[in-house]
Amino acid sequence: MQNNFETERLSLRKLAKTDVDLIVTLNADPEVMKYIGETDDSYENAKNYVEMRVDGYADKDGLGIFVATEKTSGENIGWICLKQLDDTDEIEIGFRLLTKYWGKGYATEGARCLLEFGFNTLGLEEIAGVTLPTNTPSQSVLKKIGLEYVGIAPYYGFDLSYFKRKKGSVI
Repeated sequence: MQNNFETERLSLRKLAKTDVDLIVTLNADPEVMKYIGETDDSYENAKNYVEMRVDGYADKDGLGIFVATEKTSGENIGWICLKQLDDTDEIEIGFRLLTKYWGKGYATEGARCLLEFGFNTLGLEEIAGVTLPTNTPSQSVLKKIGLEYVGIAPYYGFDLSYFKRKKGSVI
């Protein structure tokens, strides 16, 4: 199963145990974590997170967290995911990027790539996305890739804005 992807400006690859520094950088940035949780610059916590995610998706081809690398600079700019939504059978799409790469269309570009992969290769019938109700920038990305707002739903211990897209729906 394919675990590496190319878009016009990005290379996407499965998260590896060597990606701890990227996760530390993302987790330590108050702007990145504004809608996610408390900042955390602990290398040990990031290492545990990476190991849990890498091991948890090792046998799930096509699902997981994918590190996004900007092709022109070679810099890892964040991650895009296609993974299990909380403790459900649903699959969600999500993203977390370094702030200097916000507003450049990278989240939309990477998410669109994984969305198409989920539908066309993995054969998923639906893909969901969730955000805090106040996270309008991420909601904008979800809408740009064709997910529609459904309502507020409880996931990850919060009441979140819930979006989904069915396979074959037109943007």
